[in-house]
Amino acid sequence: MAFLLAPFAWVGYGVSSTALYLVGFGSTGVVAGSVAAWIQATLFGASVAAGSPFAWAQAAAMAGASTWITVPVGIMTSWTGFGWAKAVAEQERQRQLRQQQYEEQKEIALIVTLLLILLCTLLLIIRSRR
Repeated sequence: MAFLLAPFAWVGYGVSSTALYLVGFGSTGVVAGSVAAWIQATLFGASVAAGSPFAWAQAAAMAGASTWITVPVGIMTSWTGFGWAKAVAEQERQRQLRQQQYEEQKEIALIVTLLLILLCTLLLIIRSRR
């Protein structure tokens, strides 16, 4: 199973490196004016607790996102992608099923309408012969 996840870990490596950079975790520290700088200023101030998610993200960015954090991020990214694709496919399948049910209901309504018209016509014919 692990060999199946390996390619996605590399995808996650690229995604996590890019995501860390875009948020503001640079190779020399938190980028001034970035989202990461705002988070640090708002939540942590000058002292970030060792081992916190913020510290992990910064350590990964400073190491070029090549630390052990990228593999779990890669796996989470791939599974998130799988989950999203599965959810989209399920949503499409449900839409198609609803469309099919709607079409079947339209056909049934048409048949019932035609049968009612036929019944009314027969009743009119029978009544007119009396």
